[in-house]
Amino acid sequence: MKYTYNYSLYILLALVTFSGAIRKWIIPSGAVGNILLGIVLILPLLNLILVSKDDEGDVEKYNLFTFYLISLLIFGLNPLNQSIYHAIFGFFIHLIFFSILLSYLKNKNNFNAKYFSFFILVCIIIEVILGSIQSVSSADSFINRYAVSEDIETSAALVGDAIRVTGTFSYIAGYSAFQFIGLFASFYLIKKYIFKQYSYLFLALVVYGALISGSRGTVGFVILTSIVFFIFELKILSNTKTLFNIISISIIFMFVNFATGDPLNIVSKFSKSYDNFILRASGSQEEGQKRIFADIDDVLFREFEYKVTGVGLGSTYQGANALFGTTPLLQGITYEGEQFRLILEGGYLLFIFRLILLGYFISKLEFSKIFKIYLFIIIILVMPIVFNIYTSIYLALGLILLNQAYLPELSNKEIEEDSA
Repeated sequence: MKYTYNYSLYILLALVTFSGAIRKWIIPSGAVGNILLGIVLILPLLNLILVSKDDEGDVEKYNLFTFYLISLLIFGLNPLNQSIYHAIFGFFIHLIFFSILLSYLKNKNNFNAKYFSFFILVCIIIEVILGSIQSVSSADSFINRYAVSEDIETSAALVGDAIRVTGTFSYIAGYSAFQFIGLFASFYLIKKYIFKQYSYLFLALVVYGALISGSRGTVGFVILTSIVFFIFELKILSNTKTLFNIISISIIFMFVNFATGDPLNIVSKFSKSYDNFILRASGSQEEGQKRIFADIDDVLFREFEYKVTGVGLGSTYQGANALFGTTPLLQGITYEGEQFRLILEGGYLLFIFRLILLGYFISKLEFSKIFKIYLFIIIILVMPIVFNIYTSIYLALGLILLNQAYLPELSNKEIEEDSA
């Protein structure tokens, strides 16, 4: 069987989604976890190298990416870096998001998005069902093993009176980030009209999944992105057919659900997840706002001796610091926002060049200008596409999937040729 672009995406998605289940429930070994993490880190770049078809022949994107890659090598070899191992970790995590996008641009005419979206939907259903079970289970339940090991009794691991869920992952961040690819998969189905008006039910499932995650950023991104998508991509305000479909399917679903006595407790689950989320969000709304604006303030005004070049890739990455030690050059410096962490690692040089690269790759997608501008801004403000590996992979995969909704579908012959 030939290793094709489509196979590479299935492998990447399955590995990052279900590796947490392996670590948590099958082989809870630190060594196994490190091996799986290592594979996830290198796979996007490996796929870019191995799957080398080029549909456009546009050398500009290669020049930009090559320059970025060379720049990362230079930043990684910064003599101020704590160790070469930090540099290796940093090199790969900085490449993940853009490697996926570049690989897509090279192979988009061979991407079987329809089948890929079906695979994502299966994963969404599994994750949300599992997440629902986790949220109503006790802290000492087997299904909440990770949470117990991290002291689930603390308020940080609760959403109101429910457990913050992890799905098949070992970390809360994995489940929250998974909602991003679920969101764009729903958009793809709606845009392509694959399940007709019933596609909106999958979007509702994603909203519910985001609510039980307890993540303010996830819920905010899902709701705000949905609004922007419906207004500017579907043009819902001037498209009476789309608006009618949304209203009609909502009314029919609610009528059938109430007429049958809400057999799956959908209303109560939505109500409880919403109440719990609001309880948590209202208690930390000021903290969330401070986190966003503090990162911008740090980038613009915070003093740091090495703002031009940084102290080396991987120097703020928790995994590398846990294994190989923390650089003394960052002692006493607190950091959380991604943009300031970029400056700590590569200075303004890395920060500015990454903005240029992000803007360029978003501009190559088929969305409307307003949606592109929105994505550029929201990614900079709240999407950690470098230091959160889950977000980096799921957001990139979601973007390329939605982009396919604007392109002609592959014929069966083209699919067979790509799989041969």
